[in-house]
Amino acid sequence: MLGNWLVPVGDYFQTIQASPEVLHSYRSNTTILSGKASWTPDAPIPGLGFKYHPYQGAPVSFLLRPQFTAAYSRVLEDGGDPTLSATKDYTRLGSKVTAAWFVETGPLKGLSYSATYNYLRIFSIASLKSFSRLETGLSYTMPGQEFWAWELKYFEGRELDTFEKVKQLTLGVGLKY
Repeated sequence: MLGNWLVPVGDYFQTIQASPEVLHSYRSNTTILSGKASWTPDAPIPGLGFKYHPYQGAPVSFLLRPQFTAAYSRVLEDGGDPTLSATKDYTRLGSKVTAAWFVETGPLKGLSYSATYNYLRIFSIASLKSFSRLETGLSYTMPGQEFWAWELKYFEGRELDTFEKVKQLTLGVGLKY
């Protein structure tokens, strides 16, 4: 379940989201109940929150999307993890920034690159004060076949709820319908 609200501020809309989740990790045998709220600002700055084309017919467009997050979690099963067994309740505050570039014309039209950096400050866990996560992705939507895409993604850091360390490279094929 996800609540998504667009709040008008002048000529721009701020996005507010809230959601509850029950997460289970089969790797660490942990179960966590979590609630999150986030705010994604929109402002009259080119490229902030929406795709920006520097000029008419520009070969490349870009966007920069900041997001601020607050989350509360309750550990239902700690799976023997000393970090999670130290406290049953914890709160996280932080931000996420995504930068993305899109090729709009020419033979590489449909190619895009994105990089997202998450930083969260943790309260109530003495052994872990903060953590970060980097996600990068390169994707290509085939010209004339805009419903097929290839994507290469890399993650490094920690899972945002279970704090498990992750270093992962994936290759995927997507179908949009």
